[in-house]
Amino acid sequence: MALDSDANSTSSTNAAELPDEDEMQEMRQALGQKMAECKYLNCQLQEAVQKRQQLEQQLQWYEDSEQVLATIAALNYHYHHLSQTLQDIVWQVHTVLQADRVCLYCLQADRSNFVMAEAVRSGLPAIAGFLIRDAFVSSPEWIERYQNGQPCIIPDLSNIHQTAEATPNSSGIVKPDPGTDTLLRYFQVKAKLVLPIHIHQQLWGFLVIHQCATPRHWQKPEINFLKRLTWQLGMAIEQQQLHQELQGLQERLAIQRQNQAIRLQQTLAFEAMLTRITDRVRDSLDEQQILQTAIQELTTVLEADCCQAVLCDPEQTTCGVKFEYRAPLLAASELQLRQKSFVDPIAHPAELCQQIHQGGLFQFCCMEPYLNRGQETILIAPILDDQGCLGSLWVFTRYSHSFDASETRLVQQVASHCAIALRQARLFAASQTQVKAMERLHQLKDDFLSTVSHELRTPLSSIKMVTNLLNMMFKSATRLPNPDQAAIGVDYSKVTQYLKVLEEECDREINLIDDLLSAQHLNAGNHPISLMPIQLQEWIPHIAETFAQRLQAQQQTLKLIIPTDLPPLVTDTFMLNRILVELLNNACKYTPVGETITVEAAHTSSQIEIAVKNSGIEIASDELTHIFDPFYRIPNNDPWKQSGTGLGLSLTRKLVEYLGGTIQVESHTNQVYFKVQFPSSI
Repeated sequence: MALDSDANSTSSTNAAELPDEDEMQEMRQALGQKMAECKYLNCQLQEAVQKRQQLEQQLQWYEDSEQVLATIAALNYHYHHLSQTLQDIVWQVHTVLQADRVCLYCLQADRSNFVMAEAVRSGLPAIAGFLIRDAFVSSPEWIERYQNGQPCIIPDLSNIHQTAEATPNSSGIVKPDPGTDTLLRYFQVKAKLVLPIHIHQQLWGFLVIHQCATPRHWQKPEINFLKRLTWQLGMAIEQQQLHQELQGLQERLAIQRQNQAIRLQQTLAFEAMLTRITDRVRDSLDEQQILQTAIQELTTVLEADCCQAVLCDPEQTTCGVKFEYRAPLLAASELQLRQKSFVDPIAHPAELCQQIHQGGLFQFCCMEPYLNRGQETILIAPILDDQGCLGSLWVFTRYSHSFDASETRLVQQVASHCAIALRQARLFAASQTQVKAMERLHQLKDDFLSTVSHELRTPLSSIKMVTNLLNMMFKSATRLPNPDQAAIGVDYSKVTQYLKVLEEECDREINLIDDLLSAQHLNAGNHPISLMPIQLQEWIPHIAETFAQRLQAQQQTLKLIIPTDLPPLVTDTFMLNRILVELLNNACKYTPVGETITVEAAHTSSQIEIAVKNSGIEIASDELTHIFDPFYRIPNNDPWKQSGTGLGLSLTRKLVEYLGGTIQVESHTNQVYFKVQFPSSI
């Protein structure tokens, strides 16, 4: 019972404590206010969170943009390959701006733009390597704006149609050709931002951002960031270019130093070679050794294929290769030196010969084979002194090589050394020839004095002996008591013989003196001439008859071949007689037993020819050159051992030339052939 009472009391108490309706209404209002405050606070919190997120995004964007700018700024201190660096930068800008395409244009001289670097969203066509002609970039009005530093900001390109062209880049990579479609439509561009890049206050290129999915309103911070970026990018590119130029200068400087070292070594080698040539040439007066030394050293030092020494004849009308020196072939182990024959002249073009004789050093490349050689570069240096051109040095090298200034100067110096050495050698050779000629003249003089002494003494000895015999004969006759008996005692046959000897020896003395006097008169040019016509058909047989007894005694045969229609020869009879007598006397003197002497005559419209030929004998070629020299006698070639002064043939030539004719001698096939030619009339 008590429990029930307690429960009832409790419920009545709670019922008494419950709020009334007004209180409940107030409580509801208070709760609504609290909920509104919470909702407001929640909205404020969400806005704060959003602002914080935006601030964090902006901060991150600024950090990323500053990172990009720092990366560009670092280019001023860390130099890398420019194209790869630019490619990295456009990708960073692409990431920071969340753009669909970021390009870096380089302005060309024709106002086209080469796309140097590109960052593009996957699925969009790439334009890297293109040459772009974009009206928003290449038109004059936009170029003027860009030169003033103003950007091109286009948030929506849906209503703009600008045509452009795209061509393959210089490396030959062919990109799709949009044909007649617009460039912007082809590359799906909806919004566009272009900022100029200046280097040295000159427009270098552009930073171009494309938005391809939707139009885009470019924010001021983005534009300011991109302006800062393009300014720093211009500085970075300028620094990179300066660095590349510096590297190029350093590389060129290194190459120049290397080339200078090579040239120095080459100069030292050239000087050493000149010293060797000078030392070897200075102590040599041998022309062959001088030229061999020069071409060997030139071929070795210049690493040429071949070197030739070409000499001119004394008249400088023809040239011939005297010596040739070739570098070894790949399979050869020794250098080849050979002396070429000088008899075959080189057929140089007239302009080459003219340049050589004028003393000009020159080189040329043969497009076609020259002198039976392949395509080569040829350097020609004349061997020249104050007296004229002695020849030239020819240096042959590969077709792709040209001789530089130091090499041409070296060849010219060698040619100058050769000119001096050759002139000295030739002067020495000429002096030696003169010495030998003087020695020969002294020998001829001694021989002449000996011969003349002998020729004078022999007749005098004979005259003295005959005179003594006659005295002895007459003395023995005078001892007889009867004068009639004295006359009977004289042997008149011996007297006649003795008188003949006296006459012959006197004639011999007179002929010797006449020869000497005639030679003197002919040398002086005051020998008298008496011209008259001579019929050789009658005159030659008359002269030949005087040799009949001598020919019979020496068992020699004389043959005359004289046409009957010979015209008369107008000349000096005495001189012509001396000429033919001397030729016949010379033939009889040197023709062996049983051989034939032939006298021929012939004529042309302007000349008459007399020839004397004898068989059974042949004269050496080196003796033929001296056969007309005064007092010269062919040694060991007189089968009859007859003496003589050696003036006969010399006097004969002087007489022929004095009459305006010529005389020649030939010897071959065991025969000697003298040919005299006179004009039909003097």
